[in-house]
Amino acid sequence: MLTFAEFRRALLFSQPKLELEERDGFFVARGTYVLTDGPHAEGPIEEFDIAIVAEPNYPEAEAILIITNDRFPRDIDRHIYGNGTCCTCVWEEWLATAEDTSFASFMDGPVRNFLLSQLYFEAHGDWPFGQRKHGIDGLVESVSRILGTKLDQSTAIRHLNALTGGEPKGHWECVCGSGRKIRDCDRTHLLGLRERIGYENLIRLSKRLKTAIAKK
Repeated sequence: MLTFAEFRRALLFSQPKLELEERDGFFVARGTYVLTDGPHAEGPIEEFDIAIVAEPNYPEAEAILIITNDRFPRDIDRHIYGNGTCCTCVWEEWLATAEDTSFASFMDGPVRNFLLSQLYFEAHGDWPFGQRKHGIDGLVESVSRILGTKLDQSTAIRHLNALTGGEPKGHWECVCGSGRKIRDCDRTHLLGLRERIGYENLIRLSKRLKTAIAKK
């Protein structure tokens, strides 16, 4: 859970140009985000007009970054939707792989990296961390990264079904990537992944992927 005090602490000193408020059950920061890489005489790298919206049940609920002006094209290929909302990461993947999922870590990680990546793309025409896929392919890619093995769409669904199901059954395909059945492999691997990734996080990722497939 996130309190407004924690939200405020994460932003008050590092981002003094953002106005912070609690509005209708949400925590909102709006104004100018100052991108720096440390104190320099020449000043910050750049400044951006943004809004950040978080809910008290963060990190269960994804925090949202919004570009509030036309600084970057509102284009899915630039990971920015028409309303200015940014796709900073696949949330479930970040929760599963980040060592620290605090709100301060979200600001120092996904938000900062997103803005740096946009500047890098402007200068070089490609992405510093490689191009992430969109839609279903992007979600399958996230499942692959979380589980540590390259998957296709159908295998990703089977693995998520196993990870979000009940007691592992021997005839299920093991999620270790070997292609073997659980009875011929190691069921503790599946149980360990459930614990490491988080059962509720797996449920959300499974729903997101199945919803994307159903809308295709």
